[in-house]
Amino acid sequence: MDAELLTVDRGHVRTFTLNRPKRLNALSTALQYELADRLIEADLDESVRVVVVTGSGDRAFCPGIDLKELRSAPSGVWRGPYAQPRKALWEVLFEVSKPTIAALNGLAVGGGFELALACDLVVGVSGVSVGLPEAKLGLAASFGSAQLSRRVPYGVACDILFTGRLRPLDELVQWGLVQKVVGRGQLEREVSELAATIAANAPLSVRRMKATMAKGADLPLMSAVRLGAGPDPYISKDRHEGVAAFLEKRSPRWTGK
Repeated sequence: MDAELLTVDRGHVRTFTLNRPKRLNALSTALQYELADRLIEADLDESVRVVVVTGSGDRAFCPGIDLKELRSAPSGVWRGPYAQPRKALWEVLFEVSKPTIAALNGLAVGGGFELALACDLVVGVSGVSVGLPEAKLGLAASFGSAQLSRRVPYGVACDILFTGRLRPLDELVQWGLVQKVVGRGQLEREVSELAATIAANAPLSVRRMKATMAKGADLPLMSAVRLGAGPDPYISKDRHEGVAAFLEKRSPRWTGK
């Protein structure tokens, strides 16, 4: 039996591939738990600087939770992903302290689209369908409902949530939710180049920037500036290395310390 989650390291980039092609990479409970655990490991691994999440095959990135599994659950046992004894996958992904990239190779709806919303950057194949159809299924899109209006204008979020309509990924570029759409044959190269560019920068600086944006978003400007969220690059060895490398006209050798 093939593994439901594939993990590949290239340099300082760790890529997780959802690998349930017969179910369009739907999120079984087991896959949710495994990916959440692997994300926590990646966040603690100092050799990892960027995390990428994608799906196997050409048809789907992820259609969300496995509805066949959900239907088979005893009545009253499952009360939603945020009523469980452990953190939900989307919460874990959102809280990763390192840059995260969603590489949308195909359909991304429901909890699958919410995985993209939990990532910092989104790159996908032009024309693939995305959306949150939970209103058509009697579900809640809890993460999407809370996060979407933080990423796009309120009216756009309402349209996506209330109608449940799927739309081409390309429509979301204008709102900044998607950074780039590419041809199918270009996705892996585009994401690899983006991830490698980020990974080549000082890891403590990048983590500090992400923490400041995440934790300072609702604060007054100077409160956010002075928050001191995340690691402090100003007192790091990498700060000395970065300045020295610039003055000596060479590539820096980051240690993450």
